[in-house]
Amino acid sequence: MALFEIRPETGERKATAAFWALLAGSVIGLIAIVVAVVLLARWWQQSQQLNVQSEREQGQVEDLVATCSRAANPQACEEQRVNDAALRLGAEACKALEGDAYDGCVWNVAREQRNPEVCQGIKDGVSQTACSDELYRRIALSNTDSKSCDKISDEQDKSACNETVLASIAVQGTCAEHGVDESVCDQQDLFSQIVASRNPARCAELADEARRLDCTDTIGPGDVDLDGLNATEEAILGTSDLSADTDDDGLNDYDEVKTYGTDPLNPDTDGDGYTDGQEVNGGYDPLAPPGAE
Repeated sequence: MALFEIRPETGERKATAAFWALLAGSVIGLIAIVVAVVLLARWWQQSQQLNVQSEREQGQVEDLVATCSRAANPQACEEQRVNDAALRLGAEACKALEGDAYDGCVWNVAREQRNPEVCQGIKDGVSQTACSDELYRRIALSNTDSKSCDKISDEQDKSACNETVLASIAVQGTCAEHGVDESVCDQQDLFSQIVASRNPARCAELADEARRLDCTDTIGPGDVDLDGLNATEEAILGTSDLSADTDDDGLNDYDEVKTYGTDPLNPDTDGDGYTDGQEVNGGYDPLAPPGAE
């Protein structure tokens, strides 16, 4: 007896399997063709609808331009009408204009849509780049996004954009969120504390020289005692910038000089035995001589 018995029906089974495989492949291929035809038909229909819509919109623009024939300045009128229409319909409407007017129209649409890609429609190369840079800068600043800064062509503008974004991140204290070194936010916190202290001497605590200069410019002469008089004014008056009430009479130096006219170095300006603060708090005149009240 043979080890393997070859049955006659084995060949028939193989032929049947091959037939069904061929049929299945044909059906799948037919379905793919039908789907492709349907998608192509839809694309053609949509493109026709877009063409009709574009023609209709262009007709609207032409109608608007036609109304400018009797205007005092027809050209200015046409440019204004087309620009207004383009903001509603898109940059395609700008085709009713030529030269700089066309480029300006496309630029306005790019601004309105906040889309740098629209700038690619500008024909003048310099204006096209300037448009893209402006839009990338706006996006970067509004979204605190340094990646948009990096798309700016002008190196100086790119650097300024990145510095502004970095400063915004530092002020918001979101260094970790934006992947920025925490020391940047720490320095900003220190800067804010120093400015609040109104002490220019503390600006030396900042690590960056540019920030130290910014700090001293922001604080100015300083007002360490926070009485409202800066260090220069206190030096002229002879009062202390380390004490809000130099003569310790209950009124701060600013109020004595700017409000009541009393002597910030004399606790009893009118010499009646009561301090200037006691008189003001009691409803009396701190400048009235003894016996006058």
